[in-house]
Amino acid sequence: MNRRETLIDPETYQWVAATVVSVPGDERAAKVVIGEGYDFAFEFSTQYVRTQRGEAITTGRTQLRTFTVNFTGTAYFKTEVSPHGFNPTVEEVLPAKLAEFTGKTLGSESLKLNVPAYRTGSYRFQVYGQNTSARIRISNDTHVGSTFVSAEWEAQYHNRSRTS
Repeated sequence: MNRRETLIDPETYQWVAATVVSVPGDERAAKVVIGEGYDFAFEFSTQYVRTQRGEAITTGRTQLRTFTVNFTGTAYFKTEVSPHGFNPTVEEVLPAKLAEFTGKTLGSESLKLNVPAYRTGSYRFQVYGQNTSARIRISNDTHVGSTFVSAEWEAQYHNRSRTS
């Protein structure tokens, strides 16, 4: 049998010794991935429009519209956006938006239960918040890995200052 890998429920395997694990069934034909679960989270820093010399422009208003994250070998992650920051009263009215990416495509060979689908690509999501107050995070709290290569953003910049 030619299997890629499978997910084994941690409640069904047993530690026989410090370096030996016994799992139910015959898993010799499958790829074995062992690791320790942890919560991964990355929060983006404040984004600024920059001059040709790379200096941040802090005047005017930068309204973030969208973010795009580029990933490779990734089966799952979440994007979390708080367009108005941490103000608790605003947060209750405008709760954090949450979008989940699973890498599964309907009708594809990889759409099988308990088999993570690792993909390479990009994922675009909305922000619609000012650059100085928006909170943008990507996270993963599952057993499958995430690898992020880069991120880019789109924004509207407007400056009403006048010189005399």
